[in-house]
Amino acid sequence: MTRHRVRPVPTTELEALTPARLKNYRKALLALEESPALSDLSADDVARLEPGFIYFKSDPGWGPLHVAVVGLLQRRNGAR
Repeated sequence: MTRHRVRPVPTTELEALTPARLKNYRKALLALEESPALSDLSADDVARLEPGFIYFKSDPGWGPLHVAVVGLLQRRNGAR
């Protein structure tokens, strides 16, 4: 079973990414499904997802990570 997933990246690592890589990371975050309940996965499928990754926007780590990426992009765009 292959699902879209994103590896959480600490803010210190995000700061080292180029604007293009940050934009791609944001696109990957936005491409995730909303929640397990709205996906086509069964509860057993969800239980078998590899830990350490974000698979859904409903994951508690998704929001803060997305905010950090958007904030970095805005600061860099404002620095021009």
